[in-house]
Amino acid sequence: GASLYQELNDDGDYLTLTFNSNFRPDKGDNNTNTKYTENGISSNILTLNHQDNKRASINSIFNYNKKLADWDANIFTGFQYTRESRNVDYEFLNNIDDSGYEFSQFRRQLYAGDVYSGRIDFEKKLNENYKLELGTSFTKAETTTDNITDFAAVKAPEFFNYFFKESNTGSYVNLSTEKNKWNFKAGIRMETTSAKGFDNILKDTTLSRNAVDWFPNAEISFQQNKDYVYTLNFRKTISRPGYGNLSSGGLYGSPYIEYVGNPNLIPTYTNTLSFNTSLKKWSVNASVYTSKNPMGYTLVYDDEKNISKFTLINFDKEIGASLGVDVPFEWKIWSSQNSMSVNYGKTEDSLALIKKSTPYLYIYTNNTLKITKSFSLLMDGSYISKRTEGLYENNAVCAVNFGITKSVSDFDFTFRYNDIFKQMNYIQNMTYDKIISTGNFYGNTPTISVAVKYNFGRLEKSSYKESSVNETSNRL
Repeated sequence: GASLYQELNDDGDYLTLTFNSNFRPDKGDNNTNTKYTENGISSNILTLNHQDNKRASINSIFNYNKKLADWDANIFTGFQYTRESRNVDYEFLNNIDDSGYEFSQFRRQLYAGDVYSGRIDFEKKLNENYKLELGTSFTKAETTTDNITDFAAVKAPEFFNYFFKESNTGSYVNLSTEKNKWNFKAGIRMETTSAKGFDNILKDTTLSRNAVDWFPNAEISFQQNKDYVYTLNFRKTISRPGYGNLSSGGLYGSPYIEYVGNPNLIPTYTNTLSFNTSLKKWSVNASVYTSKNPMGYTLVYDDEKNISKFTLINFDKEIGASLGVDVPFEWKIWSSQNSMSVNYGKTEDSLALIKKSTPYLYIYTNNTLKITKSFSLLMDGSYISKRTEGLYENNAVCAVNFGITKSVSDFDFTFRYNDIFKQMNYIQNMTYDKIISTGNFYGNTPTISVAVKYNFGRLEKSSYKESSVNETSNRL
């Protein structure tokens, strides 16, 4: 990758060009163990997946900032292009009741997405106490999925060829004012979205949506003095599903389960009311939220194929609340940053079994022991208690990480050992539609890492500036 930043004058005008790309090949094997029982007859199936994955991405950004001195204003213009491609070959073999591995199927999945985006932001100070912000943006995305499943001589191959495109335009206006120790901000954003999905095998438009959405926001803050600040904020936001989830085909896991995308996903809308206060070095925060159409993973049973599909779907609604505190601590050679919060969440759906939700505790701590000027011990950890959140039941998880840093001349050496107690196993229970499921996600794989950094010397403060144009680029 490369970046170019050029200050055009002393008034604050600048130009930025950035380009980066990467290619990530990944070849390996995945294994699935399936225990299947029907009408009292049980089978044990081992599925071996030989995988050859080639993934590449391109990202380029253009920024231009112009200060309008005569207007006491500033204008920013930006463009961004992002591309992601993923070509994967899968070969699946099944071993049923220790009879030996036999070829099941071969799958080739080709996925590519291009996203173009641009924005213009205008900011003007109306007078000493008032500031106006307004702007407009656009995003255009196109993704293509081309999959083939080959069963050799068992049956005819299956094809999936899907084209998805979405365009989004938005405009916003914000007004802020300061008076004495008070600060007020309010604004609104309007977005229009058009989305279409076309099945190239069936020659049919399977998805066509158009929407207009409004997103208000407001904030009030009071600064009693430099140590005590209180802020109350309300905002409505939107979270759209990833393009890959909307357009990808299925990934075979075993004869009775597949991982599939969901072209019927719709955005999640969330209203959040939050309060934050800074009390010298302490910080206290509280929030409540409600979400419509929250997204989550679950198993969905397909009667026709007698198979369970693990997929991302929209549930009916979600509510939640939290109360937290951030506390720094210093004593002699020991310094730490600590966070603790009490949380409550509830996700509901008409097809799910809803259980009574329970509050849960989250704790995080990051500690440094500075033994000498050039030698330090590091330890950080997190804990989240067992909890029920409507249709979800989750286990408690505690993770502890250890590290050492040592400086020698111009070299910095860092050693880290993560999850030293092997506790990162995530277990989630839920009942949705016809399926009672328990998901075990094994993350207890301790990692040892060593890093070496060489310091070439002191660098004067950089004036480099770069702003992302597409705020939803993670959807790709």
